[in-house]
Amino acid sequence: MTDTGVISKFRKNVSVLMMGTVISQALPVLVLPFLSRLYLPAEFGELALFVGIVASIALLATGRYEMSIVLPQEDKDAKGLFQLCLNILSGSFGLILVLILLLFAFNDRLPELMKWKNWFMLVPVGIFLVGYVQTGQYLLSRNKAFNIISRIKVTESVVVSVLGLLIGYVSPGTGGLITAYFISLVSSALLTWWWSRSYLQAIPHKPTSKERKQLAYLYKDFPLFNSIHQVFDMVQRNGMVFLISYFCGNALLGQYSQSLRALRAPLAVIGAAVGQVFFQEASSRVAAKQDVRPLFRSVLVKLSAAGILIFVVLFIWAEDIFSIVLGDEWREAGTITKILIPWLFFNFIASPLSNFPLVVNQQRKYVLFSVIGNSLAVLAYVVLSLTGYGFYTAVTGFSIGMIAFTIFCLVWNYSLTGKAVTGREAKA
Repeated sequence: MTDTGVISKFRKNVSVLMMGTVISQALPVLVLPFLSRLYLPAEFGELALFVGIVASIALLATGRYEMSIVLPQEDKDAKGLFQLCLNILSGSFGLILVLILLLFAFNDRLPELMKWKNWFMLVPVGIFLVGYVQTGQYLLSRNKAFNIISRIKVTESVVVSVLGLLIGYVSPGTGGLITAYFISLVSSALLTWWWSRSYLQAIPHKPTSKERKQLAYLYKDFPLFNSIHQVFDMVQRNGMVFLISYFCGNALLGQYSQSLRALRAPLAVIGAAVGQVFFQEASSRVAAKQDVRPLFRSVLVKLSAAGILIFVVLFIWAEDIFSIVLGDEWREAGTITKILIPWLFFNFIASPLSNFPLVVNQQRKYVLFSVIGNSLAVLAYVVLSLTGYGFYTAVTGFSIGMIAFTIFCLVWNYSLTGKAVTGREAKA
């Protein structure tokens, strides 16, 4: 297939996935003005803490093997990897449940923790559900079932938005937000199971325990190195949630989380769709020894153009947008948004292309870069906070560190596309 044909097919798949993502992101935006009047900023901050715990652990609960599902040439190996992920996920669920039960066995020494007991008991289930959805969606992506992935995203969005409103009107509070989030995970997991089972049943081969162990060894770099990479990404993403809560309190955390939510909306709508399709298409092209550079450049140019349009508008009117849409008490989120926009602009461009090192087996180098980049950015926030600088200065230091790291990774990723073609890039 010619480069023009590949790019045309790529656009079609992105459009299908993006349509579902647009709908799934538009609904929470539409209901946000109502939610912001039903729930307090501190309650949104507590939700951010709960989601942060679940999301952080869920990223590692499958050993990151789910990302390798799109790579094998044979479907039987993909099925084996899918089953391997579920085995690891089940073990993670059991381990985390035991740890939480042990934690609350010493509740007399942790009285402040008891008010969170009911919600903490949902953490292992939430981790299992998120891990299962992640695994299933990589299987669907391998089969280019992007329309199904879109339906799952839309359903999850409808459930969390509608339930958030209904529960908020009846009994507002942190519990309502967490309940809506949890039930949306259940709906997403059920749909993922329903749609993915047909693809699994179409593969007659039943992977044995020995074959799963062989696959685990073959793709061992995912748990060994990509997991470390994800840990340091979480330090940057979810770690900031805990740090802001510690240094500034949950009210300001709520403002920060809403700001970040607004800025990540374009990445969720456009970037996630582009990234999912790019990863699958790049894997196919590298396996076929075809040039990835035209695809990479095309994606880069289009994301840059879209990003400039979106983020310039947000920068100019951020405070007014938050004040009008969410209420005057959320105006501070607009100020935080202006500080974060330069970083999120580069992140919007680079994130969809950031998985290419996994395609060419360069996880080890990527881990090193991630450790250094994320650590320095978060360290900047901690040092500035501890030395008496205000919240805005500390966040600015964090944002500058992330900008430098993101630009470096983008340049390095493009250099890998050329080396993949020439065959000069060997396993590190």
